[in-house]
Amino acid sequence: MTVRRGPHLALLGGLLALSACVTETVEQRREPAAATAARPALSLTLQSDRAAYYLGQTVQLELLLTNNSAIPVSMALPTGQLYDFRVLRDEREIWRWSAGRAFVQAITEVLLDPGQRGRYRVDWDQRDQQGRSVLAGVYEVEAIWLGGEQYGLLPIRLPIEIR
Repeated sequence: MTVRRGPHLALLGGLLALSACVTETVEQRREPAAATAARPALSLTLQSDRAAYYLGQTVQLELLLTNNSAIPVSMALPTGQLYDFRVLRDEREIWRWSAGRAFVQAITEVLLDPGQRGRYRVDWDQRDQQGRSVLAGVYEVEAIWLGGEQYGLLPIRLPIEIR
């Protein structure tokens, strides 16, 4: 995947890692969770490393953007922000990855070759926007590829249980 910001800056790479390492024991391991929204040329997949987490445990989220077509796909986004993650409870937003972050204000071009996949990883520490720990319950994580509507890429959701 190729990402170009502004007229002269080209960045190559498919993984944006914004995470901290979490050590877990074998007893805590759960089955991975995933949801997929397929489109004719592009698809989004939102996945986590498990379907259920213990209170306070880091929630590892990954958004995959895949070019399923036989031709390269080029997308122009209005800023350097390519994606976002939200955590919802009862349709109310309690956390947003992009809150308080600054993004370059330049048109960004993303080019995916046939079969190529971009990976975007974010960790959620189970805190709301005010920094308070969340309660046990079922939450929905929503991943958004910004500007994706023009390519048929609608936001995708994945349920996460906090125990």
